Amino acid sequence: KSLAIGGGPKRTTMATGAKTNNELLAKSAHYKAKAAATTDPVLAKGYRDLAKDFADKATEAETK
Repeated sequence: KSLAIGGGPKRTTMATGAKTNNELLAKSAHYKAKAAATTDPVLAKGYRDLAKDFADKATEAETK
């Protein structure tokens, strides 16, 4: 009973790096949007720095 039947659902796995890259790019976009929405220049610079850090991490993880 525990065996898979022909034509039944298959087990799949996601590549570990793909999910991580997407999450890092999403965080980068989130901080870019926050930087664009704020009127405080110091806070906007901090958000842009965070966005750049996450984008760099995604690029770094992609090249591995």
